[in-house]
Amino acid sequence: MLKTTKPYAAFAIALFLSACGFQLRGNLELPVGAEPISIRSANSYSPLRIALKNSLSSQQVKVADDAQIASEQVINAETLSDQGRYIAKQEQTQGFQIHILTQQRERRVLSLGAGASVAEYQLIETVIFDLRNPIGQTVMGPITLSEYKALPNDPNKVISSTEETELIQQEMLLALAQKIARQISRFDFASELNKLAKKPTPKPATNSQP
Repeated sequence: MLKTTKPYAAFAIALFLSACGFQLRGNLELPVGAEPISIRSANSYSPLRIALKNSLSSQQVKVADDAQIASEQVINAETLSDQGRYIAKQEQTQGFQIHILTQQRERRVLSLGAGASVAEYQLIETVIFDLRNPIGQTVMGPITLSEYKALPNDPNKVISSTEETELIQQEMLLALAQKIARQISRFDFASELNKLAKKPTPKPATNSQP
C-alpha cells in the first residue's frame, strides 16, 4: 500500500502536472446536478487525487474543493437520522462522487543480467475506484485499473535510479488519472439524474396516535 504523501510532495506533483500540460482532449459537458464532482480519498494529498482533479478541471468539469467536501460530510452526519431531509440536502449540496478506494504500488523483477543480478524491474501502480450519485449510491464500479512500466536497474547509479523511479511513478499516476477520467466520461449522468428525480423522497416516520 502507498505511504501517506506529505503536503510538500503534493505541491511538487501539482507543479509537475502543470509542466507536463496534463489534460485530455475536449470538454466533458455534464448535466445540471452532476457537479461539482468530489474526489474522495483516504489521503487528501494523494498525487493520484491531485492528478485526477487536474484532469477533470482541464475538461471544464467543476471539482469540489476540500472545504466543500468537509461541509458535505458534516451535513451527512447531522441529517443521517432524517432520511427525507438527508436526501433533499444531498441533492442540493453536492454532485457525483469519485471514491478512490485502494491504491497499491508494486515492484517486481522483470529480467536478470549477468551473475543473476536484476537487469530490469517492473513497476505497477493499481487503483480501485467507484462512482457514486449525489445521494451516495454506487452507480459505477468498483473498477480496477493498473499501469505498468519497465525500470532498468543500474547498481552503480543509485541516486539517478531513485530519481528515475520517482519520475516514472509520477508518469504512471498521470496515466491512471487519465484512465479514470475516461471511464467517468463514458457514464450516462443524465439518465442517472432522471432516475433520481423520479424516485419519491422518503418521508420521516411519524408516531401514529391510537
